[in-house]
Amino acid sequence: MNGLQAYLLRVAIGLDAFIESFFHFGLLGVTISSRIGTAAAHGHRWGKVGWWLLDRVWPFGCDADGTPHCVSAIEHDIARALRRGGEVLKGCSCRSREHAPG
Repeated sequence: MNGLQAYLLRVAIGLDAFIESFFHFGLLGVTISSRIGTAAAHGHRWGKVGWWLLDRVWPFGCDADGTPHCVSAIEHDIARALRRGGEVLKGCSCRSREHAPG
């Protein structure tokens, strides 16, 4: 990865955090990619379209081992939450808990 690609990747990560902070139910540490992956897993059309796009657009795309970007994002967000002792999960608003599956 050259310097420009590394810079653009850092900008994309910063933009992800910035946009996520404005979502009505946005939680710190939950990326847009993992939200898209979760929506696709639940059968939402917008999630499936987002998944398809993220797997085909730089800097996202599939991992070197072929794992889809959204799957990696979900796994990374869960691992980060567990390392923090569930700190991210404690930040859920009451309203978002009402809409949680199960």
